[in-house]
Amino acid sequence: MNDVVLAVLAVVAAMVVAVAGFVVVDRLWPVERREPNNEVAGFIYAVVGPMYAILLAFVVFVVWGHFEDAKADVATEANQVAVIWDQARGLDPAHERALRQVAVAYARDVVNDDWALMSSARLSPQADKDVVEMFDVVLSLPVETARDQALYAQLLSDVHDLANERRVRLLRTQDSLHPVLWAVLLIGAAITVAYSYVFGMRQRLVHGVLVAALAGTVVGMLCMIRLIDGPFVGTVSVRPDAFETILRSMSGGSVP
Repeated sequence: MNDVVLAVLAVVAAMVVAVAGFVVVDRLWPVERREPNNEVAGFIYAVVGPMYAILLAFVVFVVWGHFEDAKADVATEANQVAVIWDQARGLDPAHERALRQVAVAYARDVVNDDWALMSSARLSPQADKDVVEMFDVVLSLPVETARDQALYAQLLSDVHDLANERRVRLLRTQDSLHPVLWAVLLIGAAITVAYSYVFGMRQRLVHGVLVAALAGTVVGMLCMIRLIDGPFVGTVSVRPDAFETILRSMSGGSVP
């Protein structure tokens, strides 16, 4: 069962529990006794509700920003591999072939090995070796003319940038909400939903529907945050699509 299905079930369960809680409160605290408190309760709820809504919106914004940043970083890293592959055409045949082979190997190892390890904040040792081999190929280049020197400096910079992007991707695996913030979000959700029981409405069915809608909305937002919190974890995560596209381009249309 994937994370999206679990999120839907969590929303449904939250709505059922919220309505059940409302039924219990309604029986223990009749509407006739709650109704006189509506004005004061509404004033307080007008402060508490927006505060939690702002916090929830801010967290969604931050988490979604982390997710999009991670996706952009992956695209930048994949493009850097393609840049190295393209720059190799300026080398002699032997070095061109060696550098292009290791560039293809790196992209392939990222797709096949790295992504399976990203959820545990690890990277493929084989892909690490590919980066080292790229440096070795570039450092072995003959530098005899001004053109050779310029190409050497550019390739060395490109490989260095690729290694940096790889480290950034590893660091992105740690982009997740602090447990304290999760505690605040969950406690705030419980208070926000439970506070809706205080109001006294003669139409109990309408009140119950509103409670269910509120609980479903809040828990749905929390589930969305959970799904995209940690850009390389779970069903909704950053995929190696950019590397697969680059790999097809470097391999003549097929992923080796």
